[in-house]
Amino acid sequence: MAKNGDAPALSRRREMPLATARRLPMLGGMMLLRFCLGLVLGAGVAVAAPDAKPAAPKPAPVVPAKKVAPPDKIEGVKLTRAQGGFLGMAIKNNNFVLTFFDAEQHKTAPDVSLATVRWPVKYQPGDERTVLNPGSDGVSLTSARIVRAPHNFKVYLSLFVAGNDDPVESYVFDYRD
Repeated sequence: MAKNGDAPALSRRREMPLATARRLPMLGGMMLLRFCLGLVLGAGVAVAAPDAKPAAPKPAPVVPAKKVAPPDKIEGVKLTRAQGGFLGMAIKNNNFVLTFFDAEQHKTAPDVSLATVRWPVKYQPGDERTVLNPGSDGVSLTSARIVRAPHNFKVYLSLFVAGNDDPVESYVFDYRD
C-alpha cells in the first residue's frame, strides 16, 4: 500500500484466502481448455462448410399447358348442386329443358333418371305439373308438356333416381323470361 506522499503502486495484489488461490489455476486451466476446444470446433465447422456458393437449382422442365375448353354457357336459370356441378333450367320451344353441367361448367350426362316440375299458373286454380325425361342430346332432361306464356313464375323442381320414390335433390326458384 502506498503511504502518504508515495506514488500509488501500479499493480496491487490482493490477499486471498488459500482455498481460493488453489482454485484459480484450475479455473484458468478450464478456461484455457474451453478456449482451445472452441478453436478446434470452430475450425471444424469452417472446414465442413466451405465458403463455396451452392449450386444453382435446376429449372423445372417446361410442361406444355393442357388445352382447356372454355366453359359451356348455362342457359336459363343457373342452379348450383350440393354435390358439385350445376343445372341449367331453360324453356326452349315452350318446353322445359334441364341441362346438367360438371364443376368446370362442361355439359355432362344426367346422374338422375327423371325430374318433376311444378309451377303455378293464373289461368286455372291448380298448379301445372310435368315430368322431364332424358332428351335426345344425352345431357338434358326435357318435358313433353307445353309451357304457356308468360314465363314468370316460381318453379318447384325435384330430381329422382331410378327405383327410388323420394327425390334426391329439390330446388325452388323464380323463373323470369
